[in-house]
Amino acid sequence: MDRMSDYEISYLRHFVDQKAVREFPDGFAEMLFRNADYYYYDHLTERFVAVKRTHFKGRERDIVLAYEVASEDVIVFVTITLLKERQQQNRVLSGRWERHEPESNL
Repeated sequence: MDRMSDYEISYLRHFVDQKAVREFPDGFAEMLFRNADYYYYDHLTERFVAVKRTHFKGRERDIVLAYEVASEDVIVFVTITLLKERQQQNRVLSGRWERHEPESNL
């Protein structure tokens, strides 16, 4: 586990595997979590997602971090992946993703 701000971050094995496969650098997911452009609640997976457009592997990309709020002070990173073009827009328009503003400053 890693301490970040007032939250303890825990990592599912799936997250660790996907981070390695997609070659995200250490600290990248934590940066995305703190500095996301958008936060949503995913009604299909019943998880939260943070989305950030950032430079990655030579170009600008939309990256999504799925996470769970395990308790008041524990966040669990579930997976991290690249979004396809218009995927964010489609999920918002379909109602699958609903805007969510975290209660505190992450």
